[in-house]
Amino acid sequence: MIELIPRAHLFGNPLRTAYRISRDGTRLAWLAPVEGVLNLWVGPAGDPASGAPVTATAASATTNGPMTGATCSTCRTRTATRTTDPLAYAVDRARSPVHVADRIRVPLLIAQGANDPRVRQAESDQMVAALVAKRIPVTYLLFPDEGHGFARPENSLAFHARAEAFLGRHLGGRVEPIHRHEAEGRAMRILRDDPPA
Repeated sequence: MIELIPRAHLFGNPLRTAYRISRDGTRLAWLAPVEGVLNLWVGPAGDPASGAPVTATAASATTNGPMTGATCSTCRTRTATRTTDPLAYAVDRARSPVHVADRIRVPLLIAQGANDPRVRQAESDQMVAALVAKRIPVTYLLFPDEGHGFARPENSLAFHARAEAFLGRHLGGRVEPIHRHEAEGRAMRILRDDPPA
């Protein structure tokens, strides 16, 4: 039997990721951990080893990559205009999964960062409640020290371990056992874990 690739090799803490090069080709930007949390680093393209972190994120923030400023301001603008612009409200409502929860027919895995500025925990709570009311199996993971995405590598590894177990339980197939250090993450809480229907 072929051995599984260890989860840590696929989803473990990268030394550097999400490289971007400046338009003039003289500088590189990348994400790398500082005390276990991904931060933005910048360095000369010819000597990345002399780069240094330019952010000091100690807790989870938005970590979609080095170019998140425009995305964040767009989200703040959309949130600010949602209540005053009927079209924006209608679009947001039409895209909101909670309004189509009755059409979901398969088990769902929801992972929520408690400090997420875009998807508030109350929205995930509402989605879980809608699924429970429809008797759809749901696994709900809460990461109290995360925001939108996983900044802490140990939480990312814990999420992927739980996601693999979820897929194995509902789709079948081999899964790597959840190791003790993956079971907890840094502070992951399993708020709900329904068995298959």
